Amino acid sequence: MKLIDSSTGEEFEETNLDIAYREVFPGAIYSAQNANGEIVKYRATELEVEERRAVLIPIDPNSHTFTIPETDLEVKQLELLAEPKIVALSIPGAELKLSLVWGEIKTLVTGYKLCIKQYELSCTRSSCRSYHQPLSGKFCPTCGSKLKRIELITVVDEVDFRLPYCTEYKTPVVKVEVNSVATNIICREVQHLKTKIQREIPEIPPVYAALWESSPVTIALHSIGHQIIFAVPLVILSSSLDLNYLVVEQEETVGYFYDAVADGNGCSEAVFHQFGKFARSAAALARNCSCEAGCPKCLYMHSCLQDNQSLNKPIGLSILEAVGE
Repeated sequence: MKLIDSSTGEEFEETNLDIAYREVFPGAIYSAQNANGEIVKYRATELEVEERRAVLIPIDPNSHTFTIPETDLEVKQLELLAEPKIVALSIPGAELKLSLVWGEIKTLVTGYKLCIKQYELSCTRSSCRSYHQPLSGKFCPTCGSKLKRIELITVVDEVDFRLPYCTEYKTPVVKVEVNSVATNIICREVQHLKTKIQREIPEIPPVYAALWESSPVTIALHSIGHQIIFAVPLVILSSSLDLNYLVVEQEETVGYFYDAVADGNGCSEAVFHQFGKFARSAAALARNCSCEAGCPKCLYMHSCLQDNQSLNKPIGLSILEAVGE
C-alpha cells in the first residue's frame, strides 16, 4: 500500500494493507519522518484498496490532534504445527508454555476517535475523583492536593464507519501461556513494585498507572511481547514490523505472536524455536534503555493493537531475565 503526499503527488512511504486499515483510513491523522528526520503530519483523505494506495494531505506538524482506531481482532487456532514447548523459568515450578499453530487472523477497523492532546492543570492523585480532569486554580477542589500541569487527552469526536475495514489471513501463530506458579510469582512482583512506588513516591506517576488498572498476568504477557518484538532485528534478518502481538483475556490470559503477512514470514516460527535467544536480547535492550518504566525505544509500539495499555518495563524484564537457556 503506497502512501501518497497529495501536495506533491509523490509516494513517501509504503505499508501493508492491515496497517493501512488501522493507520491511514479516511480521517486518520498520520505521523512520519521526512528526509531531514523531522516529524511531519498528514490527514488521510482517501484509501483506495484496489489501487493499493492512500492519499494524505499535509497538516501542521505541531498539531495536537490525533486519531485512535476502533478495532476488533480475533485469533483462531486451526492446526497444531509442532509439539508445544515448555520454557522453564529460574524459579522452580514456574513455566511458560509455547504452542506453534496455523491460525487465522481477522481484524476489523470499525471507526475511530478524534482526540486532542493538551497540557492542563489537573489532580495527579490516582485515588481522587478529579484525577486527570482539567481543573483551575492551585489546589484540587476534591482532595486539596496541589494541581500540576500534565498532558491530558480529550476525545472530541467519534466516527463509526458504515462498513468496517476487514483483513483476514492465515499465518503461523505462537500462543504464550503461564502456569499457576508463574502467575503467583508475577502477582507478587507486581504487588512488590506497587508497594515500593507508594512508599517512595507520594503521587503515582501515569507511567505506573497500569499496575493499578490491569491484571498482573496481562501486564507481564503484554510487556514481554513488546520487548521481544523490539529484539526481532537482533536475532533474525527481519524488522520489528514483521511481527505482531496480542493479549487476550478470556477463561485464561494468553499472548499471541503472529506474522504480519499471509502465509507467514518466519518470525513467529523463529520466536517459537529460539525463544531463549529472543528473551536474552529483549532483556539486554530493556536493561540498556535509560527509561524507568518503559518508553518508545524499548516498550511502547506505535502499531500496538491495544493502545499500549497494560505495559510495565520492570515486570516484563523480570520474566525475560528468568527465562533459561
